[in-house]
Formats: sequence, C-alpha cells, structure tokens
Amino acid sequence: LAAEQGREVYAIPGSIHHPGAKGCHQLIRDGALLVESVEQILESLQGWQNLPPAVVDKFDHPLLSLLHAAPQTSESLAHCSEL
Repeated sequence: LAAEQGREVYAIPGSIHHPGAKGCHQLIRDGALLVESVEQILESLQGWQNLPPAVVDKFDHPLLSLLHAAPQTSESLAHCSEL
C-alpha cells in the first residue's frame, strides 16, 4: 500500500531457507529498496528531513543484534532477550 501511495518501501533480505523471509523477498521483487544497514535507509532520507550522519550512532539497541541473523517474531525476541 505504501508503494501505491508513492512512498518509499524498504526491505531487508533474509535467508532463502527461512520461511519468514518470503515477504521481504516479495517486496524486493515488487520494487522495494533492498537495504542491508540502517545507514542505507538514513542516506536515502538525507535531505528529506536533513538528518545528520551522527544519528546512525543512536541505533545501538540490544535487540538489533538478535535481528541480524534472521527474521524473528516479537515472542521470539522477548524470549531470546529475556525481556
């Protein structure tokens, strides 16, 4: 729906063996911008809100390390992080 409204759509690819990554892969096939880092998203937004490059350093959240390997559900994140 975002793409139909002329908005940017970003997708982070996952493992081809993980069933939870199919939605992201479909978004990429449909024209979403493939991103591999927060920096790529922030670069594409520069000028839109004049975001300074220093904003990237603020994304050091403990849950991010859990999301690097594969997509996870909120329940899985809660269990793995013990939060």
